[in-house]
Amino acid sequence: MARLVSVVTASSNSGAQCVRDLLQQEALKGKAKVRAVYRTKEKADAALAELGKHESDWSLLALLTSDNLECIHGVDAMKMDTLMTAFEGAEVAVIVTPHDAAVGFANDAEMCHNMVNAAVSCNVKHIVYVGSWTVAVSQYIKIISSRFASTEKLLRELGEQKKGMYLQITWNHLRSGFFNQNLVHMMGHGVKAGKVRFPDMKIPCVDPRDMGTMAAFIACSDYAKEHANCCYEVSGPENLTSAQIVEAIGTAVGKKVEYEPVPIKEHMEKLPQFMKEVFHCMEELPDSIPCTDDVEKVTGIRARTLSAWLNENAAAFA
Repeated sequence: MARLVSVVTASSNSGAQCVRDLLQQEALKGKAKVRAVYRTKEKADAALAELGKHESDWSLLALLTSDNLECIHGVDAMKMDTLMTAFEGAEVAVIVTPHDAAVGFANDAEMCHNMVNAAVSCNVKHIVYVGSWTVAVSQYIKIISSRFASTEKLLRELGEQKKGMYLQITWNHLRSGFFNQNLVHMMGHGVKAGKVRFPDMKIPCVDPRDMGTMAAFIACSDYAKEHANCCYEVSGPENLTSAQIVEAIGTAVGKKVEYEPVPIKEHMEKLPQFMKEVFHCMEELPDSIPCTDDVEKVTGIRARTLSAWLNENAAAFA
């Protein structure tokens, strides 16, 4: 019998890829049914419209209107009563840390706690939690890690005990690394100008879709035996220098882009405090962002390369 996997929030990059992989790889085999959860109808409609755009999605078209996919919206992580509809009847929950840009980081941890508690109260057996590498260096990166650390702690505690009438759960932490999209914000202006001034460091840039692919794989595995209570560090397959990253971007956009290294302190002057913490950590601990092969270990598929992502997203720099 196919297990029901609830993906919240399914509008995020990793959540959308999880839904895509669950449908393409698992629903076709009869192993999974998918509940894609969105905050608004607009987000749900936009996500569904995106699913059928590419030739590689041909197999999804029949599934989008079948019993394999259920889409619900109107779920607010700050309102527990709406969250119950997200997890009721699900065996596995994939929970992606939400973020409301209008509010900032203030409610992110509370929203995650609410989602975890709602999933547990609905007797979900396994939770795949999409978090961040910053938890491991929270003494340096306090602001960003605060979004994730307490939820990891909550899951560990829940995994160690039964909670009243509810089932004991198993969990995974998927700690994302440095997302490729960050390069657009950090280097985009310099790419347009033909010269990127950026600190000299190594970054194993990760495609957030790999988080979704891992989550989908785990959700349909024998998770209790193979992945129970494991933490995975998700990174790209290459630990690239700033110069190599700039060269790769230049190749993708089809122009010569010069790279000039600058001291980290000079670069940090223009950044908000939460990013200052990140760069301070990378200065003190140059290898603080893990570079692992966890994606391949879990899925059997090599992590997506930066070059592949750039070929698809070169327009973001143009």
